[in-house]
Amino acid sequence: MAAAIGQPHLASDRRFAGDASRHANHDELDEIITAWTGPQDVFVAFHVLQAAGVTAGPLLDDEMFSADPHVQARHWLQPLTSLDVGTHAHPGLPYRGVPQVWRQGSPVLGQDNEYVYKQLLGVSDEDYERYRTDKILAEDYLDRSGEPY
Repeated sequence: MAAAIGQPHLASDRRFAGDASRHANHDELDEIITAWTGPQDVFVAFHVLQAAGVTAGPLLDDEMFSADPHVQARHWLQPLTSLDVGTHAHPGLPYRGVPQVWRQGSPVLGQDNEYVYKQLLGVSDEDYERYRTDKILAEDYLDRSGEPY
C-alpha cells in the first residue's frame, strides 16, 4: 500500500511496522491515507490499490452503486417506494440462479396489522377496532403517554 500511494518509505516506518504499532498510531495513519484518498476518484483509488495487491473496494452510496455498469446490467437494484421514506433503490438477493423478487419498499409501522390480525389470526372486525382504540396494536410511534408523535 505504501508504494501504491506514492510513499514507499512508510513500509519501513516503525510507527506502522506491525498491528500494535499501527493501532497505536492509527490517527497518523488515517491522516496519511486521507491525504492520499481525498483528491482521488473513488474508483481510481480502488483500482490502484487492488492492482498493488491491497484488498480494497469502494464504499458505494446509493447513487454510485446504482450507476455501476455491472449492477445495472444485472438489474439487481429496483426502485421501491415506502410510505414514510419515499423511493429508494433496493438490492435483490446476492445469489446466482435465485429469482429476484421485489414486492414493496420497507413497510411502515402497522402497515400489515389488519391483514395479520384479521386474516391470519382470525380477529373479528369489532375486536380489531377495540385493539386499535385501546392501543393494543400500533399504527404509529407513541410517546411515553401513549400518544402518537
